[in-house]
Amino acid sequence: MFDSIKRFIDRHPLGWVLFMLTISVVCTVLCFSGVIVAFVYSTSFMDGVLDALFPMFLAGINMIAVVANVERIAQMSK
Repeated sequence: MFDSIKRFIDRHPLGWVLFMLTISVVCTVLCFSGVIVAFVYSTSFMDGVLDALFPMFLAGINMIAVVANVERIAQMSK
């Protein structure tokens, strides 16, 4: 199984990076929507902040992945 994935990545590196970029962007949007939902359905501001900490953390990780994938695309285009 891993050999077929490795062969696909070796044959289509740009397609793989674009696929990972798409997944990162979708996950980032979902995490930000989780932050909004945490604030909307909270009873107080501090409850909203506490409920939104984990989605904010996940959104930060996903944004790092987005930046890394964009950098890989820039390196591949040179």
